[in-house]
Amino acid sequence: QLALAGSCRSLGVEALISRLGAKLPDAGHTLLLYTLLNSQPSFLRSLQDDTTHLQKVVIGILHGMYDESTQGSVEHHCLLSVCVLILSQEANLRPILVETKGVLPWYKERNFHHASSAVGLADAIILCVLRALMHVVMRLKDPYLASNYFAVLLNISPFINDIHSYTAERLVGVTHKLAKRLSSSHARAQSGDVGSPLMEETLRVLFRSIWLCVKCTTRCINLQYVLARDFLDIEVSFSDPYISQLCDGADGGPRAEEL
Repeated sequence: QLALAGSCRSLGVEALISRLGAKLPDAGHTLLLYTLLNSQPSFLRSLQDDTTHLQKVVIGILHGMYDESTQGSVEHHCLLSVCVLILSQEANLRPILVETKGVLPWYKERNFHHASSAVGLADAIILCVLRALMHVVMRLKDPYLASNYFAVLLNISPFINDIHSYTAERLVGVTHKLAKRLSSSHARAQSGDVGSPLMEETLRVLFRSIWLCVKCTTRCINLQYVLARDFLDIEVSFSDPYISQLCDGADGGPRAEEL
């Protein structure tokens, strides 16, 4: 990995990013990307200045987050999550992530495989974070890794104007499904991982992400449509006192009835 970093220092930005785009999300190049994002401000500026560069890097990271078979280890998964977290924290990058579209040839649940069906990078981040987050919460049960994904969602949500219809479906759907699971497990007084503090915190973050999308963005018609369409079902879950208490006013955020 050190030899790889040394050889890449002699490359120009174009060649370096092309190499990253071709090799990500393998572990060595993920580590190289993490190092560049942390130590080379000029690398971040190059991503801001050229959306093609940004596309290659973001799509490479998201591929690794989406496909567990590419991650290799929890440490690799953590590096992927930190890389996307660093990008989501950059104030100058967030509007570019919203405006720039990309093709996701490896995405199976929806056709984002061609230029005509390209999706915004911010939408792609939310979709892949939701998938990775539920894997982390339900299987890995790793609160540190989950906290990285929580931060990404909360960084992106206030800025994602014109949220894609499928992203809106997934964000509301995953939140509602988790609320029903927690409500059911609480009613049955089950022990074990179901109803764990990590699942409860995940619900709070997802709920707050939806609220931030609605409150802070000027155009979120697709999200508003999904919430209105599924209102009766959602109301049943969030009227449960246990679920309502979990979500109400968490960290100065919304109350359950605000949705």
